[in-house]
Amino acid sequence: MPTINIPITQAMIDRVHIFSEQVVDETYDRFNQDRQTRFDRIFVGKLGELCLSHHLYNLTIRHDIHGMFELYEGIENVDAFDFVVPNTHETIDVKTAYKSFHSRILIPFGPNGQWDQMPKDFYVGVKLIGFPEEDGHIRIHGLNNVFASIYGYVPRNDDRWKGPNDFGEGPAMWIFLNKLAPIQNLVNRMRQ
Repeated sequence: MPTINIPITQAMIDRVHIFSEQVVDETYDRFNQDRQTRFDRIFVGKLGELCLSHHLYNLTIRHDIHGMFELYEGIENVDAFDFVVPNTHETIDVKTAYKSFHSRILIPFGPNGQWDQMPKDFYVGVKLIGFPEEDGHIRIHGLNNVFASIYGYVPRNDDRWKGPNDFGEGPAMWIFLNKLAPIQNLVNRMRQ
């Protein structure tokens, strides 16, 4: 399956870094992680969203990014979705992988999980490439040739989902990145 590669600029990294620092202490800590791990997850997630937004913008797909860099105050509050299909109001959530061994997207499952509590209509799989780790955390300074690969998307009601399985942080529904449908199919839906 072909991926769409989006170059990541230092300006994109800086914008997401500033946002991540502003919100790290005010965000939902679903997995009881230390501050740096929460920062990493906010950073990669927001950078994945920004890369998908750049792709849509380059294709002249109208989409609202008004709330993308908005703080949802209170550690229990989260954004309702990342993007919306304009004419149908279907919701899209971007899931971003960044470690070399990450090969799937995961949606937390169960009474407090996103799969059950805040389901989206579509999930987009993105993987950041070229971000090394230092002491188990993502490095975001002094980088060259970094990009995001948009692997594709999957509807929530698709039978390719697996799980729930526990990969170390509780049960999750999952699908391999290389099993996602081409992103162009979702782009076409957004154009209607």
